[in-house]
Amino acid sequence: MLPATASAKVDFRLVPNQTPAKVLEQLRTHLDAHGFEDIEIVDLGGNPAAKTDPDHPAVAMAVRAARDVYEKPTRLIPMIGGSGPNFIFQKYLDVPIISSGAGDSQSNAHAPNESISLDLYQKGAKHFARLVLLMETY
Repeated sequence: MLPATASAKVDFRLVPNQTPAKVLEQLRTHLDAHGFEDIEIVDLGGNPAAKTDPDHPAVAMAVRAARDVYEKPTRLIPMIGGSGPNFIFQKYLDVPIISSGAGDSQSNAHAPNESISLDLYQKGAKHFARLVLLMETY
C-alpha cells in the first residue's frame, strides 16, 4: 500500500546576491516546468547570504591569533556552507563575520558521533580569547 502523501524538507545555502524569495520563486518555476505543479512549498524562513571580505582587518587578526595557538598556518576558506543569522549582524551592526573551527577530521562534524578532543577544545578557547584581545586594539 502506498501512502497518499509525502513530504521533504529542503534547505538552500545561499551565496551573495541570492535572496530567499528569489530562490523560492526559482524552485517553484523548476517544479512547475517538470510537471510538479501540485507540490506545495511551505516557506520556513531564511536569510540572505553574508560574506566578509577576506582582506578585512578582522580576518588578519583571526589568522594572527591562530598562529600562536595552533602552531601551523591557518587555512582561509572564503565561503562555507552554513546557516545562521550572519546577514543580520552584517546588515544592521556592520560587523565582520568570521568562523573558526576547532575540530579535526576525527571530529565527525554534525554526525551522530560528533566529538572534539579536549586539546582542540582548549586551543579553540585560546584562539577566541586571543582574538578578543587583538580586537580591543582595533
